[in-house]
Amino acid sequence: FTTPATHAILNPPSQAHVRRTREAAFGRKLEEIAPTGAAAEEEWAKVKSGLEIVAGWQDKRKNDGLFFLGKEPVFVDFAVALFLMFMKKIWREDSSYWRDISSWSGGRWGTLLKALEKYETAL
Repeated sequence: FTTPATHAILNPPSQAHVRRTREAAFGRKLEEIAPTGAAAEEEWAKVKSGLEIVAGWQDKRKNDGLFFLGKEPVFVDFAVALFLMFMKKIWREDSSYWRDISSWSGGRWGTLLKALEKYETAL
């Protein structure tokens, strides 16, 4: 899912590199890499399942905050957010992919990114 979408947002020299290296790695054209039809539905279900596993780890902590260790973010919160930000960036906020992700686990992933927005910009 991510390779073609990543390619689309890169500058031309980076696009050429990604196309060359990913087509060599996958053995097919970039446009043919993303799954379609039933295969896409199956792979998308795996993405959701993976994020539900992460949500389960957080739920086991039984704390009263949004973050893994409570009310303040720690490294793992930023690591998960980085993955989510990447997906939001390549697919755009109004895409069906991002709408799915941000709604999964009771809206946890969209809420997490919103809570960490204040850390997105360095001084």
